[in-house]
Amino acid sequence: MSFEPENIFSTNPMESDPFEDFGDFELPTLSLDEVPDTEERPTYVPIPVGTRVDFEVYDAEFGTSSQKGTPFWKLTLQLVHDEDMEKYGPKKRIFKDVYITDKTMQPFVKPLLKATGITFEGQMSKKFVVKDFPEAVVGKKISYKIIGYKWKNGEGSYEQSFGKKSDRSPVPTQEQLMEWGSFLNEEVENPLPVKDEGNLGEFDASDFL
Repeated sequence: MSFEPENIFSTNPMESDPFEDFGDFELPTLSLDEVPDTEERPTYVPIPVGTRVDFEVYDAEFGTSSQKGTPFWKLTLQLVHDEDMEKYGPKKRIFKDVYITDKTMQPFVKPLLKATGITFEGQMSKKFVVKDFPEAVVGKKISYKIIGYKWKNGEGSYEQSFGKKSDRSPVPTQEQLMEWGSFLNEEVENPLPVKDEGNLGEFDASDFL
């Protein structure tokens, strides 16, 4: 699939709720049957909503959504600090999709680039989006705020506790999640640089214009 950068990466102000176009969100689901039933079996404790946590980008790749072909970056985040691993599980992974559209450029894409200190020259090109950014962001540390959860229910459908009020569902219990073979995936927003990372470089918003 091809797309024109000048059409995708313009910086028009948001006109509506940024979550309304994310109906084809795909979330990996943990199958409890695949986790060894031993004393070392990892626990996945949800990080409380409102908590700001430092993450390292474990993996990143470019993709397009299955329904509309919307370009996005899929980030796999892992915990950085020992105290967080002790609270929430040493192998906890959080999956963050950053969609690249007119509506998401200002609230999501620009803050992510600023937080990671990744810059480029000239217009945001297809090469930067497809190859350069995913390669450059792996290993970077980002501070994210937990805003809610998403999970797969017993009928195989995805539910969420964030975004528009009409889309929010009650957060299931751990017993329900185990029965469904699912888990709570933390949704994160408001990326900031990790404080101990020092100077991450200058960010020039004119690069996007």
